[in-house]
Amino acid sequence: MASERKTLRLDLLTRLKASSAITAIVPAARIYDSRMTALPVGMLPAINVFVVSTTEKVKGASPILFSVSHTAIVECFETGASDQALAASLDDLEETVKTELMNDGDFLSQYEFVTGIETQIALESSGDERKGLARMVFDVDHSMQYDPKAADPATADDLSSISIDVDFIEDGDAPDGDIDAELDLTNLEV
Repeated sequence: MASERKTLRLDLLTRLKASSAITAIVPAARIYDSRMTALPVGMLPAINVFVVSTTEKVKGASPILFSVSHTAIVECFETGASDQALAASLDDLEETVKTELMNDGDFLSQYEFVTGIETQIALESSGDERKGLARMVFDVDHSMQYDPKAADPATADDLSSISIDVDFIEDGDAPDGDIDAELDLTNLEV
């Protein structure tokens, strides 16, 4: 079974590469999975996707139902001939990515909430080269229920019948051993 982080990351990559609005700006070959090496100006524009954290907290009283929060990062890299051109192209790419993801009902339906999107901008220049980064941080939440039966067959839920015998005790009397009520349930399906 793939990890939750991997599933989210690969889903984001697939959706970004499949979007004609995004690939009109960034070729699909330049949409990367967790790239760590720096991108030179000649390889821009580009997008990099990774999931930096996952937090699972018990939800309610159930030890198997969790509230899961992921922090996914989508980095948009751009270049420009001037400072203003770089800022404009970076803003356009960032807005296109955000709009494509947030208007994708199939993507959003997998999660209960996108609780926040924060974008941080970083610009740099070296001589005539200008590079910019719009780092989008998506906070995504959903519930997850673990199935202990799947992990350990010894905990299988194979209850098929219940039998209850009741001996009523009058005020202060000791049990007399006589069964006063019975309940038998059989052929139970769980």
